[in-house]
Amino acid sequence: MPNGLVRFGYSGFVKPDEVSMLRSAVALLLAVLLGAEAFAQTVPAPQLSVPESKSSESKVSQIKSKVQKMPPGTPVTVKLLNGKKLKGRLVSASADGFSVQTLELTKITEKSIRFDQVDQLKAATAASKKMGDALFISGMAVGTALLALIILAAIGKI
Repeated sequence: MPNGLVRFGYSGFVKPDEVSMLRSAVALLLAVLLGAEAFAQTVPAPQLSVPESKSSESKVSQIKSKVQKMPPGTPVTVKLLNGKKLKGRLVSASADGFSVQTLELTKITEKSIRFDQVDQLKAATAASKKMGDALFISGMAVGTALLALIILAAIGKI
């Protein structure tokens, strides 16, 4: 071994302070990536919502119009007048109401809702789907990088 140097993986010999500097840089990079991922998960996805109206008839007609414009399979969140909240996918719409497919534990159920029972209706937008996909991909990339670093550290490459 050359004087004052230590073996570092297959790359050859480096000074001991360079090894600790490299480890600090990797730790800082991991902290930044994990912090960015945690921050990204706290940002709420943008959603469309039906604005509040003064008369219940106009509110019902607004909700009816909004539901009829949505294609089947659209992810929706429905807040009912009794305070219950349903999350699921739009199945179909009729003259009096619409159906939402929800997941309860391990069972998929279809609920029929009348337009006059709805307080608020939110539908996921393309932007929120893209944001969700981006967060998923970035989470997978960070997880893969972290796993690679753990493996490298375990076999003594770092």
